Amino acid sequence: FYTFQSMSYTIDVYRRRTRVERNPMTFALYVAYFAQLMAGPIERSRILIPQLNAERKWDSEMFFAGFSRFVLGMVKKVAISGPLYSWAQSMYLNPTFRSTEEAWAMSAMTMLYVLMDFSGYSDMAIGIGRMTGIRLSENFRSVFKAQNFPDFWQRWHITLGKWFRDYVLIPLTRRKVPKSL
Repeated sequence: FYTFQSMSYTIDVYRRRTRVERNPMTFALYVAYFAQLMAGPIERSRILIPQLNAERKWDSEMFFAGFSRFVLGMVKKVAISGPLYSWAQSMYLNPTFRSTEEAWAMSAMTMLYVLMDFSGYSDMAIGIGRMTGIRLSENFRSVFKAQNFPDFWQRWHITLGKWFRDYVLIPLTRRKVPKSL
């Protein structure tokens, strides 16, 4: 995520979509913002840097909303994701005792484990951000309400998908192909 943050900043400065940050401490904080360091959400410099530079005042409503979000994320990671991981790992290690139904259940539980792990971490990051007066982007949105596979990926790790769209896919599709190969 250091790389994604740094690359998006550099590319946005090059494209003149964001200003150069002259304060090295603000830039370092943007790249290594502790709350979203391990698994996102990946923030755009034009959104996060102004928040880092802004003077913040105590907002008890925002703090308690952030605390609630942090607790929700902690429950996802500790109470749901942890036990699901242990169960799925024990199933993977004992393939001889696995029926077809158990294999399907194991796949579903592994998917749920991954979702709870990542969305729990994102909820914790968003909560810590709010407690400190920073608004981070939503990263998961009702994943199991997806109508189809593309809709699923628009709801799953939203900021990573947008990052790849804006910095990899769109530039690749706009690249001109030489007339003679």
